[in-house]
Amino acid sequence: MGRRQRARHPLVSISPGMRKALREKRLSMGLTPFGLAGALGLDPHTVSSWENGRTDSCNEFNAKILNGFISGEYDKLPVFASKRQAAFRAGKESMKLISALAMDIATVFSLLPGNPTARRRFLVKLSNAVDAEPRQ
Repeated sequence: MGRRQRARHPLVSISPGMRKALREKRLSMGLTPFGLAGALGLDPHTVSSWENGRTDSCNEFNAKILNGFISGEYDKLPVFASKRQAAFRAGKESMKLISALAMDIATVFSLLPGNPTARRRFLVKLSNAVDAEPRQ
C-alpha cells in the first residue's frame, strides 16, 4: 500500500499590490499578523509570509479569504468590529498617558531651574527614551 497523496489545489498568485493592500487593511484595523490570522482561521506565519513576500502564491481557498478581507467583505464581522473599537479605546488611553507624562516632565524640568547641566542631561535622556525602538 502506497502513501495517500494529497489533492493538489490550483495556486493563485499574490501580487505586490495585494501584499500592500493586505498590510494597509490589517494596520488600519489595528490588527497584528497573528490577530488577523486568528480572526480568519489561518496560520499566523501564512499572513506574515504573504505580506513579506516569502510566499508568492496560495491555494484558491486562501485566495478567497485574502480577497474577502482586502475587499472589506468581512468588515462587519463581530471579530473585526471589536478589534476596531479596541484600537480606538487604546488610542484614547495612550493620549491620556502621554498627557500625564508631559505633566510629569514639566514638573521635573521645573525642579531643575538653577542647574543647566542637569536640565541638559534630563533632556538628552528623554530624547533617547523617545527615539528608542518600542518593544513588542
